[in-house]
Amino acid sequence: SLAYNIGDDLVIDSSAVPIDGWMVFKGNIEEPVVANVIIRNHPKLQIDLDQGMIPGPALRLILSNDIIEVLGDANTLYAATVIGGKANTEWAAIKSEQAMIEGANWLLMKKYYATKNTMSAEEEKTLISTLTENQKISNELRNQFLAKNPSSLVSLFYLTEMMYAELSLEELKAAYNKIDDTLKSHSYATSIVQLMSNLEKAATGQKAINFQRITNNGEKFNLNDLKGKYVLLDFWGSWCMPCRQSHPH
Repeated sequence: SLAYNIGDDLVIDSSAVPIDGWMVFKGNIEEPVVANVIIRNHPKLQIDLDQGMIPGPALRLILSNDIIEVLGDANTLYAATVIGGKANTEWAAIKSEQAMIEGANWLLMKKYYATKNTMSAEEEKTLISTLTENQKISNELRNQFLAKNPSSLVSLFYLTEMMYAELSLEELKAAYNKIDDTLKSHSYATSIVQLMSNLEKAATGQKAINFQRITNNGEKFNLNDLKGKYVLLDFWGSWCMPCRQSHPH
């Protein structure tokens, strides 16, 4: 399957058909986007648990209206070679190194879940330390690519990955300003600009953004009505089970 986002919508395309020994997807897309190539229910690419499973790393590529070929071993799909399209050619500069790190981390994850009941505290600490160090190396590869390739769609995509947790507002602004103007009409750029605007409105020292809601007692609530008082706001996600479990308090 191919899985990718168009705006807020997740598209999952499982329409591949066999043609001359290839599994072929056909179609058109309005703008290039990052897509995941997934093989469902592959025993080498998932960790089975009592209450579900953990999926392995997928192959990421830039989906565009070019002829794109994926060549590799299904057991290590994340390390497959991608040929076709300008952005995929650019991404190839670090893809093999990224795949080696992903593969190493995936094997460590499988080892952890296979032996966690017998693993010593020291062994677990070493495993986690290795995972963390590998992720640092992968992040550095990404950061170097971003610095060297301001006109690549891959760089713009990397910013969308980093913008929520890794970069401050000022860091995000500086990184976005280095992106080539030819990319700033892309939907990835739009999402970055929207986030920067939201962060500016909610920055420390700014006046709190007013909102109105209905309380659990059915009464209207307006934040401005509490002006002059100390207010603690606790934001949570309805999809977050620990959040929901904590509500009785």
